[in-house]
Amino acid sequence: FIEREGKEDLFVHKSNVEGFLDEGDKVEFEVGEGPKGPTATNVKKVGEGNVSTETSDNTETSDNTETSDNTEQQ
Repeated sequence: FIEREGKEDLFVHKSNVEGFLDEGDKVEFEVGEGPKGPTATNVKKVGEGNVSTETSDNTETSDNTETSDNTEQQ
């Protein structure tokens, strides 16, 4: 998920991510419509920082924040 300041978190599928991301990376993306609602597409890592911006062409930059629990059971 991508956490957006003042907006609902946005789902992103790994197939829509260019390269690799780490938790907290700043990303640029476009907002598209998925089967269950809004989704991030064309997700790309950008420079450092924690500022979220939105541009007029429906492309945004935001921090990538993982909200799922990735722990494994042993």
